[in-house]
Amino acid sequence: MLKGISLRKILFVEELDLEFSPNLNILSGETGAGKSFILDSLGFALGFESPKNFPVSDESSGEVTVCFEVSERNPVRTILNKRGYQSGTEIFIRRTHSPGGRSVAFINNSRCSSDFLKEVALYLINIHGQHDTSQLLNKRSHKELLDKFGDHEKLVNQVRESWTEYQLQTKLCQELENRIEVLARDQEFIAHSLLEFRDFDLKENEHQTLESRRTGMKFAARNREAIEMVAQNIGSGGITKMAIEAINALGKVKGGSEEVLRNVQDALERVLVEIEDTERSMDELKKNMDIDPYELENLENRLFAIRALARKHNVQPDELFGFWNSLEDKSSELDVEQNRLKELEKARNTSYGEYNKRAELLTKTRKRVAQKLDRQISAELPPLKLENAVFRTSIETGQEGSTGKDDIQFLASTNPGVPIGPINKIASGGELSRFLLALKVCLTNMDTDVSMVFDEIDSGIGGATADAVGKKLMGLSGNSQVVAITHSPQVASLGSHHFKIEKHVKGEDTRISVELLDEERRIDEIARMLSAESITDEAKSAARVLLGE
Repeated sequence: MLKGISLRKILFVEELDLEFSPNLNILSGETGAGKSFILDSLGFALGFESPKNFPVSDESSGEVTVCFEVSERNPVRTILNKRGYQSGTEIFIRRTHSPGGRSVAFINNSRCSSDFLKEVALYLINIHGQHDTSQLLNKRSHKELLDKFGDHEKLVNQVRESWTEYQLQTKLCQELENRIEVLARDQEFIAHSLLEFRDFDLKENEHQTLESRRTGMKFAARNREAIEMVAQNIGSGGITKMAIEAINALGKVKGGSEEVLRNVQDALERVLVEIEDTERSMDELKKNMDIDPYELENLENRLFAIRALARKHNVQPDELFGFWNSLEDKSSELDVEQNRLKELEKARNTSYGEYNKRAELLTKTRKRVAQKLDRQISAELPPLKLENAVFRTSIETGQEGSTGKDDIQFLASTNPGVPIGPINKIASGGELSRFLLALKVCLTNMDTDVSMVFDEIDSGIGGATADAVGKKLMGLSGNSQVVAITHSPQVASLGSHHFKIEKHVKGEDTRISVELLDEERRIDEIARMLSAESITDEAKSAARVLLGE
């Protein structure tokens, strides 16, 4: 139950405190007096974004505090305790709004996020605005309303999970099918290229090896004459012969310094050894320079062919062998991917089977719940002066989606002999309001802890019909607290508490005041609502009649 609301330093309000009764609370006032401002303040305190025209002082922080009384069975207490918030029979919610637009929220003086605040508010209050008839006008919302009535949240979530998994598997299959299509389109090219490569018989690193051999052969061709001359000068007719002759000549020298001669002879012997090693190296070098001109021609032809093949496949010659291997891999990749597609399709079919099973269960449950909703709404219509009206929930097979396969629409007929049809095409504005009220009654959890706020639910009706709506609201308030913002004197006369909202303008200063009316002031307010102009004695008399005096 909403015990009270307090506003501090909101632009139109410096300080305001309201205490509500546990039954039917009425808020009335002239158009533009500030009734919506009070409702906006309540919504802001419960975590919703403030409207663009929500007036907050530019000079100081505004603050809205609401107090709820809850029983031990209200699940909100468990939710709060699990999140570390102290909770008893009273829950205080406070939210501040700074001049810079930043808001801070508290539950029982502990900070909380606006998202958590909205979650908590679901267990405390239901706010039904004057524009909620759009839910009846919009066919897409009918499924949501039926599921809310049937408490299908768990079933819908299961269907949504299955649908998400099925969509994921479908996407994976589609992506793989596209890949297989590309691979299949390339298979002819790959097969032709592989035959070409196999006939070509390319060796790993062949291009580099041939390049190296070609470079050596060209080196030999350019330097053969000079190397042969060097070999000739070193050989037996050159330096080698001269060294041998010098050693032999030293052997004929007699007398003198034997040690010096021996040193010279040793040095020549060493030179001869080096010369002989050099001669052997030159012989080896000459052997490598024995170039077969046909070999060089064949080598260059092979290199030309390798480079031509590389250009054809748009790769570097040194990358050609790796490209060949990649073609070999791709030739078998099609089979691999086709086998993988079979596995994915199997998983997709399994996920669709699970989705289909859950969706059919949801459909079956919806049809059963729809009959219950139709009976309950039909029972609510006669007291709302819709005794000839018919309401029915149509469930047809629709497009598959995350909320099942059902096409759900509310149908109605408001007069005998009029064919039943879509409620948004059959019912007038006032009839829609009453259908909505009947729907809200059926959708509302009748726990006394949950307060209901109706913002001009009686819009567009009057007379006996407005009286019927008021009695319905009063009947609701016997089980659950109701706060009703209204322009209808018939509705206002049935309240247990009646607040009058007024706007006061003095120069450039605007203020809103809210007064809990006593019996005499209440007569005046209902008389004003009846007369719409000046309060006459006749209007006062009519007000007393409405109040049962």
